[in-house]
Amino acid sequence: MSTESCKLADDSEDQRSKNDTSYEGHLDLVTRLKDPVQKALSLSDQDIANVSFYNMNGYCDTIFARLFEGLPLNYTFSDSELHDVYEMNKWSQVLKYSDDARNAWMTLIFSYPINMMDTYLDEFASKILDL
Repeated sequence: MSTESCKLADDSEDQRSKNDTSYEGHLDLVTRLKDPVQKALSLSDQDIANVSFYNMNGYCDTIFARLFEGLPLNYTFSDSELHDVYEMNKWSQVLKYSDDARNAWMTLIFSYPINMMDTYLDEFASKILDL
């Protein structure tokens, strides 16, 4: 059994995950997190100036990993800032999937058992007919 997804789902996920319009309605997270993320990761003004949602998510993922591992940060996050870091991780995973990619993936997943049953029944029927 293959665990790879179909090309449509892969291409759509890659394209949508890097496009800020995929995260419309949550772009304020980027604005709110610029200052604390820059301080925590010692980023330059240039690194943070025009950061995309996709790249900010990468920074937040680094912060999340460092917190999980107990590694030091150059900044003490407030509760609301930590909440924003978690929200960034959540929305980056949820919003990047288009309906087309989601439908293609579900079609692939649900078609596998049906195809297996079809193959099994064909083999079973051919054995009975050969008797």
